[in-house]
Amino acid sequence: MRISRQIAVCVASLLLGSSLAAQEVSAKGLPVASQGLENNKDHRLSLKENARLTKQYTAYMASPSAASSAKVKRRANALLKKDSNSVQAWKVLRGVAAQSGDIEAVIATSLALLDRGWPEQELYWQAAGWAHSVDRVDLARQIVEGVVDQFGASQLSANSLSNIYLSQGNIDGAFAAIEAWMVMPDGGAEGALMYNNVLLRIGRHEEAYVNASGSCRAFPSHLGLRMNLVRSMMAMGLRDSADAVIHRTFKDQGIRLSWKLSYLESSLKDLVSREDIEAFQTEFNQLLQWTDDLVLSNQEQAGPLAFKALVLAHMGLLEGAQTCWVTVLAMDDGNRFEYLDEAMKIDKVLNDWETLSNHSLIAMLRYPEKSSGYIYRGMSLTVLGDIDRAVEVYKQGIITAGDSEGLKVLQSMLTSIEEALQQ
Repeated sequence: MRISRQIAVCVASLLLGSSLAAQEVSAKGLPVASQGLENNKDHRLSLKENARLTKQYTAYMASPSAASSAKVKRRANALLKKDSNSVQAWKVLRGVAAQSGDIEAVIATSLALLDRGWPEQELYWQAAGWAHSVDRVDLARQIVEGVVDQFGASQLSANSLSNIYLSQGNIDGAFAAIEAWMVMPDGGAEGALMYNNVLLRIGRHEEAYVNASGSCRAFPSHLGLRMNLVRSMMAMGLRDSADAVIHRTFKDQGIRLSWKLSYLESSLKDLVSREDIEAFQTEFNQLLQWTDDLVLSNQEQAGPLAFKALVLAHMGLLEGAQTCWVTVLAMDDGNRFEYLDEAMKIDKVLNDWETLSNHSLIAMLRYPEKSSGYIYRGMSLTVLGDIDRAVEVYKQGIITAGDSEGLKVLQSMLTSIEEALQQ
């Protein structure tokens, strides 16, 4: 699918700040279509010429330098004089520009490729990203609008355009961009969520509440919309109503467990990222309550209880976290290494060497390529006074484990014990 000539010229004009965009691109060493077509209409590049250019470009990318850059650009430009529609030559110029950080040239060559029917929508997004990175917001908007014109609205275009419009204070434009995607086959629930996100973002909480209520009726199993309903209620001071919605949501078997856990994990990550965790104790308690609801309604699943262990650990309730991990490992039967790894960390912090010794032995047997099992097993045996077995474990780990950093730790611990035994 080809980018329209009108869009290409419009974007090029924005890019170069002049209606004489073509001449300015040419002045920067990027030949334009008309030159090759007018002067060399009967020429087409041979496979040998393309192969030579590819070889020079490969050499440049292997060892970039000003000299090799100039050489490969000269070759590409010479070929474009023969055939300005040479996709290979434009791709090479774009690659050189990207390698050297010439943002203007990256955008210009991307547009040249698009104008020549290069069927990679990704080029639009890369060009828009480069434009945005240098605060060329109008250019980025024009490029994304070109995506919509050529390929139709999508989640990515709706999100990009709505953010651009909001940054420019064009709220109506932001909603229009999202609405264009909402009518697409894949735009229903996710489009409704994006629309509601904007309402919350600009502080129209009552409207967000009404909108989310309607969207939840239309898409009753969508967790994101439920949580936005909660957020709008919280913003309006309707905390009891919000808590009731959350309580029902985490007991609702119609909503996938993975969605619920994903939401809780995102909430925990947000809380942990804040420096003063104690100042957000109320939020942690609320998160723990939601997690308990999830555990009670999914008692046969290890995932919710494992997440509860993480929450308790971040709250400093390590004994409770350890109890959860013991149950999780019994349910999971050691099938997920990350569960064992987190359990061993808690055992170590609590100085529970017997439990750590047992958990680390399971880790060694089930995951012999992981160094942490040997590290914790050797550590616990050392503290428990079984030095000879600790030495054997460290030596076994050095032979068997596969991660370099862990091997360094094992070697260091083995050396320390051997030196202590020699004294």
